[in-house]
Amino acid sequence: MSEQNVLYLTNWKLFIKGDDRALRVMFDALVEELYTFGLHLCTDEELVKDAIQDLFLDLTRYRANLNPEVHVQAYLFSSLRRKLALAIKRDLGNTQLREQSAVHMFDFEWDPETNFIQREEEHVLYAKLRKELANLSAHQREALYLRFRAGLSYQEAAMVLDISVASCRTLIYRTVKQLREKLEVTKESISSILWLLTGPSK
Repeated sequence: MSEQNVLYLTNWKLFIKGDDRALRVMFDALVEELYTFGLHLCTDEELVKDAIQDLFLDLTRYRANLNPEVHVQAYLFSSLRRKLALAIKRDLGNTQLREQSAVHMFDFEWDPETNFIQREEEHVLYAKLRKELANLSAHQREALYLRFRAGLSYQEAAMVLDISVASCRTLIYRTVKQLREKLEVTKESISSILWLLTGPSK
Protein backbone atom coordinates (compact mmCIF):
# COMPACT_ATOMS: atom_id res chain seq x y z
CA MET A 1 0.00 0.00 0.00
CA SER A 2 1.37 3.42 -0.94
CA GLU A 3 2.16 6.07 1.66
CA GLN A 4 -0.74 8.14 0.37
CA ASN A 5 -3.19 5.25 0.73
CA VAL A 6 -1.92 4.58 4.24
CA LEU A 7 -2.68 8.22 5.08
CA TYR A 8 -6.17 7.92 3.61
CA LEU A 9 -6.84 4.78 5.62
CA THR A 10 -5.49 6.32 8.82
CA ASN A 11 -7.83 9.30 8.50
CA TRP A 12 -10.69 7.00 7.50
CA LYS A 13 -10.30 5.01 10.72
CA LEU A 14 -10.00 8.19 12.79
CA PHE A 15 -13.20 9.48 11.22
CA ILE A 16 -15.08 6.27 11.99
CA LYS A 17 -13.96 6.63 15.61
CA GLY A 18 -15.50 10.11 15.74
CA ASP A 19 -12.81 12.51 14.52
CA ASP A 20 -14.60 14.90 12.14
CA ARG A 21 -11.33 16.68 11.35
CA ALA A 22 -10.13 13.50 9.67
CA LEU A 23 -13.07 13.67 7.27
CA ARG A 24 -12.11 17.24 6.36
CA VAL A 25 -8.56 16.09 5.67
CA MET A 26 -9.86 13.37 3.33
CA PHE A 27 -12.23 15.79 1.64
CA ASP A 28 -9.47 18.32 1.00
CA ALA A 29 -7.13 15.61 -0.29
CA LEU A 30 -9.59 13.89 -2.60
CA VAL A 31 -12.21 16.41 -3.68
CA GLU A 32 -10.36 17.46 -6.84
CA GLU A 33 -9.84 13.85 -7.91
CA LEU A 34 -13.48 13.05 -7.24
CA TYR A 35 -14.62 16.13 -9.14
CA THR A 36 -12.44 15.30 -12.15
CA PHE A 37 -13.64 11.69 -12.16
CA GLY A 38 -17.23 12.85 -11.83
CA LEU A 39 -16.92 15.16 -14.84
CA HIS A 40 -15.76 12.22 -16.93
CA LEU A 41 -19.01 10.50 -16.01
CA CYS A 42 -21.30 13.51 -16.23
CA THR A 43 -20.88 16.92 -17.86
CA ASP A 44 -23.24 18.65 -15.41
CA GLU A 45 -20.80 20.38 -13.05
CA GLU A 46 -23.44 21.25 -10.45
CA LEU A 47 -24.73 17.69 -10.38
CA VAL A 48 -21.21 16.41 -9.78
CA LYS A 49 -20.62 18.92 -6.99
CA ASP A 50 -23.94 18.03 -5.36
CA ALA A 51 -23.16 14.32 -5.60
CA ILE A 52 -19.80 14.83 -3.88
CA GLN A 53 -21.42 16.83 -1.09
CA ASP A 54 -24.09 14.16 -0.67
CA LEU A 55 -21.42 11.49 -0.58
CA PHE A 56 -19.58 13.09 2.33
CA LEU A 57 -22.84 13.81 4.14
CA ASP A 58 -23.69 10.13 3.81
CA LEU A 59 -20.35 9.22 5.34
CA THR A 60 -21.25 11.26 8.40
CA ARG A 61 -24.80 9.93 8.49
CA TYR A 62 -23.79 6.27 8.23
CA ARG A 63 -20.45 6.49 10.00
CA ALA A 64 -21.31 3.69 12.43
CA ASN A 65 -21.85 1.26 9.56
CA LEU A 66 -18.66 2.00 7.64
CA ASN A 67 -16.04 -0.70 7.17
CA PRO A 68 -12.73 0.42 8.72
CA GLU A 69 -10.74 -1.74 6.29
CA VAL A 70 -11.39 -0.41 2.79
CA HIS A 71 -9.51 1.03 -0.15
CA VAL A 72 -10.61 4.58 0.63
CA GLN A 73 -10.04 6.19 -2.76
CA ALA A 74 -11.69 3.30 -4.61
CA TYR A 75 -14.60 3.29 -2.16
CA LEU A 76 -15.25 6.99 -2.72
CA PHE A 77 -14.91 6.70 -6.51
CA SER A 78 -17.33 3.77 -6.51
CA SER A 79 -19.81 5.59 -4.27
CA LEU A 80 -19.70 8.73 -6.43
CA ARG A 81 -20.16 6.63 -9.56
CA ARG A 82 -23.32 5.06 -8.12
CA LYS A 83 -24.69 8.41 -6.94
CA LEU A 84 -24.25 10.00 -10.35
CA ALA A 85 -25.78 7.03 -12.14
CA LEU A 86 -28.83 7.14 -9.87
CA ALA A 87 -29.17 10.91 -10.19
CA ILE A 88 -29.05 10.81 -13.98
CA LYS A 89 -31.40 7.85 -14.15
CA ARG A 90 -33.82 9.79 -11.97
CA ASP A 91 -33.54 12.86 -14.20
CA LEU A 92 -33.93 10.88 -17.40
CA GLY A 93 -36.76 8.73 -16.10
CA ASN A 94 -36.82 5.04 -15.40
CA THR A 95 -37.85 4.24 -18.97
CA GLN A 96 -34.46 5.24 -20.34
CA LEU A 97 -32.05 2.51 -21.39
CA ARG A 98 -29.20 1.68 -19.04
CA GLU A 99 -26.71 2.59 -21.77
CA GLN A 100 -27.84 6.20 -21.47
CA SER A 101 -26.73 6.50 -17.86
CA ALA A 102 -23.59 8.43 -16.95
CA VAL A 103 -21.45 5.39 -16.27
CA HIS A 104 -21.96 4.22 -19.85
CA MET A 105 -20.86 7.51 -21.41
CA PHE A 106 -17.39 7.75 -19.86
CA ASP A 107 -15.31 10.14 -21.89
CA PHE A 108 -12.32 12.42 -21.64
CA GLU A 109 -11.25 15.50 -23.53
CA TRP A 110 -7.87 16.33 -25.00
CA ASP A 111 -6.39 19.62 -26.09
CA PRO A 112 -4.13 18.95 -29.11
CA GLU A 113 -2.21 22.16 -28.39
CA THR A 114 -1.20 21.06 -24.89
CA ASN A 115 2.46 21.71 -24.20
CA PHE A 116 3.51 18.12 -23.58
CA ILE A 117 3.39 17.52 -27.35
CA GLN A 118 6.49 19.15 -28.75
CA ARG A 119 7.11 17.57 -32.17
CA GLU A 120 4.93 17.19 -35.23
CA GLU A 121 5.19 13.40 -35.15
CA GLU A 122 3.91 13.48 -31.58
CA HIS A 123 0.85 15.41 -32.75
CA VAL A 124 0.19 12.67 -35.28
CA LEU A 125 0.60 9.90 -32.69
CA TYR A 126 -1.64 11.57 -30.13
CA ALA A 127 -4.27 12.30 -32.75
CA LYS A 128 -4.27 8.63 -33.75
CA LEU A 129 -4.53 7.56 -30.13
CA ARG A 130 -7.43 9.90 -29.51
CA LYS A 131 -9.23 8.35 -32.46
CA GLU A 132 -8.59 4.85 -31.15
CA LEU A 133 -9.75 5.83 -27.65
CA ALA A 134 -13.00 7.08 -29.13
CA ASN A 135 -13.52 3.65 -30.67
CA LEU A 136 -13.24 1.93 -27.30
CA SER A 137 -16.28 1.17 -25.19
CA ALA A 138 -17.07 3.48 -22.28
CA HIS A 139 -16.20 0.59 -19.95
CA GLN A 140 -12.74 0.31 -21.50
CA ARG A 141 -12.12 4.05 -21.29
CA GLU A 142 -13.16 4.17 -17.66
CA ALA A 143 -10.87 1.26 -16.82
CA LEU A 144 -7.94 3.03 -18.47
CA TYR A 145 -8.68 6.23 -16.58
CA LEU A 146 -8.85 4.48 -13.22
CA ARG A 147 -5.63 2.57 -13.81
CA PHE A 148 -3.45 5.11 -15.60
CA ARG A 149 -4.71 8.50 -14.44
CA ALA A 150 -6.24 7.89 -11.02
CA GLY A 151 -3.44 5.44 -10.28
CA LEU A 152 -5.68 2.80 -8.74
CA SER A 153 -4.47 -0.75 -8.35
CA TYR A 154 -6.25 -3.51 -10.26
CA GLN A 155 -8.07 -4.45 -7.07
CA GLU A 156 -9.21 -0.88 -6.49
CA ALA A 157 -10.22 -0.32 -10.12
CA ALA A 158 -12.19 -3.57 -10.02
CA MET A 159 -14.06 -2.31 -6.97
CA VAL A 160 -15.06 0.89 -8.77
CA LEU A 161 -16.08 -0.97 -11.92
CA ASP A 162 -17.89 -3.63 -9.88
CA ILE A 163 -16.11 -6.52 -11.59
CA SER A 164 -13.66 -9.17 -10.41
CA VAL A 165 -9.96 -8.37 -10.16
CA ALA A 166 -9.23 -11.00 -12.80
CA SER A 167 -11.76 -9.43 -15.16
CA CYS A 168 -10.30 -5.99 -14.51
CA ARG A 169 -6.77 -7.19 -15.30
CA THR A 170 -7.97 -8.85 -18.48
CA LEU A 171 -9.97 -5.81 -19.56
CA ILE A 172 -7.06 -3.42 -19.13
CA TYR A 173 -4.48 -5.81 -20.59
CA ARG A 174 -6.52 -6.46 -23.73
CA THR A 175 -7.39 -2.78 -24.16
CA VAL A 176 -3.78 -1.64 -23.87
CA LYS A 177 -2.66 -4.46 -26.18
CA GLN A 178 -5.28 -3.37 -28.70
CA LEU A 179 -4.04 0.22 -28.60
CA ARG A 180 -0.39 -0.81 -28.85
CA GLU A 181 -1.09 -2.92 -31.92
CA LYS A 182 -3.07 -0.15 -33.57
CA LEU A 183 -0.40 2.46 -32.91
CA GLU A 184 2.69 0.25 -33.03
CA VAL A 185 4.21 1.68 -29.84
CA THR A 186 5.90 0.16 -26.80
CA LYS A 187 4.18 -0.70 -23.53
CA GLU A 188 6.09 2.09 -21.77
CA SER A 189 5.06 4.66 -24.37
CA ILE A 190 1.38 3.76 -24.27
CA SER A 191 1.34 3.96 -20.46
CA SER A 192 2.77 7.49 -20.36
CA ILE A 193 0.56 8.64 -23.22
CA LEU A 194 -2.57 7.29 -21.55
CA TRP A 195 -1.71 9.08 -18.31
CA LEU A 196 -1.59 12.38 -20.16
CA LEU A 197 -4.62 11.87 -22.37
CA THR A 198 -6.90 10.71 -19.59
CA GLY A 199 -6.14 13.76 -17.51
CA PRO A 200 -8.62 16.58 -16.91
CA SER A 201 -9.16 19.03 -19.72
CA LYS A 202 -8.18 22.65 -19.09
